[in-house]
Amino acid sequence: MARWIKAELHFGSFCSYRIPNTSPQYALASPVPSPAALKLALVDAAIRYSGNIDTGREVFQGVKDSHIEINFPEWVTIMRHFIKRLKPRGEQLLESTAIREYCHLSGALSIYIEVDDKLIDTVSMLFAKLRRLGTTDSLLWCSSTDIAEPDLTLSWMDFGTPAIPLRASNFERRLVVTLNDIDEKATFDSLNPYSSKGGRRFISLTKVLPLVAEERAENWVRYKRKAFKFR
Repeated sequence: MARWIKAELHFGSFCSYRIPNTSPQYALASPVPSPAALKLALVDAAIRYSGNIDTGREVFQGVKDSHIEINFPEWVTIMRHFIKRLKPRGEQLLESTAIREYCHLSGALSIYIEVDDKLIDTVSMLFAKLRRLGTTDSLLWCSSTDIAEPDLTLSWMDFGTPAIPLRASNFERRLVVTLNDIDEKATFDSLNPYSSKGGRRFISLTKVLPLVAEERAENWVRYKRKAFKFR
């Protein structure tokens, strides 16, 4: 039997998740991590705290095909910055510039993942040990975990599916992002960057978020949470 685990995640500061297939020189950000980033963060935590690769392999098999839903805080702001950065080239660091977007969330991000009963305790423990999701500029901590089901009206929706009724309020001024999930054919070794087997296997998802643009200026947009309407 599968049940939903809810984890309340708080970012220590601004976070930045570059939308897949966008240029590092002009990095557009998603205000939410991808399903792949969430699942692989749990696998990474399992390896780091157990010191055992096989533990990570077991967690990977348990969460690879899990459904994930996310409930947003009331406000999300996306800011665009012109930054200087140092790029390694040989033994030198060369200065370059780039555009990077950063996100600020007004509260906790509620993550829901559906896992088998036998993994409930393990996954809850791993959420408590998370310190980042993928990138080092997205530091966070988990304040609590619980057994609870998500509010689907406040979660992301797959674009172009019958799940979203075709009405203006479900699309007007909403944020749409492209995210990665793990392909059903992927294996632990194919996603392990240290494995000789290599070959990263992801699928691309287009998600409509329950966020509506409320205010904007030259380099920022503030989004307000707005539930989808199914009836």
